[in-house]
Amino acid sequence: MPAYRKIIIFCAVILAGAALLSRWPAASERDVWRVLVGAFPGKISVDNAHISSAYYILRQTHEPVLRKDDGQNYTSKIMERWSHTLDYTGYEFCPKEQLNFDDRNAFTKELFYDHISAITKKYDAGAQLKYSDGCTMVRFKAPAKGYLEYLTLYENSPTKPVGDSYELGLGPYFVSYSGDDRIELSRKNYLRGAYSTIVLYLYKDVSDPKLQDRGIADFNLIPSVDVPGWVKETYRSFDNVELKTVNLIINHPNPAARRLIRNCLDAEAFRRAYSPRKTDFIDIKTVFPMGLTGAKAGLPEQSCDRRMFGVSLSTPIIFLNNRDDNDAQMAVLSKDFLAKTGIRFNVVKFPPEQMRAVKGQRPRPYNLIVIVIDATTPDHGAFFGPFLDPSGYQDFNSAVLRGLYAELTKTDELSLRAEISEKMLVELDRQNVVLPLYQISSKLYYPKGIKNINVGRGFLQYPEVGEFRL
Repeated sequence: MPAYRKIIIFCAVILAGAALLSRWPAASERDVWRVLVGAFPGKISVDNAHISSAYYILRQTHEPVLRKDDGQNYTSKIMERWSHTLDYTGYEFCPKEQLNFDDRNAFTKELFYDHISAITKKYDAGAQLKYSDGCTMVRFKAPAKGYLEYLTLYENSPTKPVGDSYELGLGPYFVSYSGDDRIELSRKNYLRGAYSTIVLYLYKDVSDPKLQDRGIADFNLIPSVDVPGWVKETYRSFDNVELKTVNLIINHPNPAARRLIRNCLDAEAFRRAYSPRKTDFIDIKTVFPMGLTGAKAGLPEQSCDRRMFGVSLSTPIIFLNNRDDNDAQMAVLSKDFLAKTGIRFNVVKFPPEQMRAVKGQRPRPYNLIVIVIDATTPDHGAFFGPFLDPSGYQDFNSAVLRGLYAELTKTDELSLRAEISEKMLVELDRQNVVLPLYQISSKLYYPKGIKNINVGRGFLQYPEVGEFRL
């Protein structure tokens, strides 16, 4: 073969290989898992494990004392051995050697004793603990089978605060950078074929150029309607009904005004105006999502009586709108509400990134706001959090609700928790502080070719990236 032909063929092979390689990130970039996140938590802390974005991060950085990955059997990644008595009154925990928060902070058996003591006293103040030969013994006066489940919660996982923005845990990653628009997690120990770095970017809105960034692997923490078409066409998809409900918070000082809004602002009309691009709604009667004990299907009960229209308001109702794709629809809704009730309904545009500052104002500069309430596990208490938190979305709260919540936290009995939760739902209705809109369902998308994707039990929505293999 002539030399020039060999050169041409050789060059063609190089070009073809370059073309194939150009479809992938550079080798050093392939082991970076990139995520687009709708909102960052105020702090990456076990105290914020009920917040989706915080929980996503904690699944990478922290490790609970116990796990129940198959839904039935308890295991542990940080215990050398552990056991309990047949009647669940006694427990023994013996941590592994050489556990580390990071390369500068070791997790010792003595630290484990301090940690398990603190969280156990929250579970049962009467519990007795003893440390001996590197192991911790826990003794309860009565059977405490629910203690096992309690130890699987990420809010009870070993943690070490670092400054004001994040905490370290015993998971495979640690927070190496935390900023306003980016959070980076680095793997503690290199593992061939696994992701060495996780980068989370703060999502702004539908104009965000990150939507077209082919290096983003995970779009599952932004609104499903905002997931770009190229992702839907090229990624693997999984159906997912989430433990999330979308609700209209009613923050008005006048009880009569709250009653009017709760009953006369049609839930179906409002949700279609607020989310005009969404076509499939899962109806809910309460703040509880379907799948949680006590949840009820159907739209919330509303009874708009003309006698409610007599309420006198000196100022219009202010709705804080954090979307930029529903101006026309919300304008029509506002006009219809005025014609129906005689009450002015003003829509005020507000960027989501400024919400933290608004929540800190007293009184809050709005009467209505849409929020998502969610739980990372089927926990009744999580769906009452926004109505109990002084730094939440309302200028008032209910002493009755607080009292019932205190009862809820003291029992592990499912039937009793369901009974108390029902009373709390009744109290929310009595106060007219929330109008449930719908439960979130979505498709989850992941790049093709990733190994070890675990389907089910929330592992897709909140994956352990450390388990993925390239």
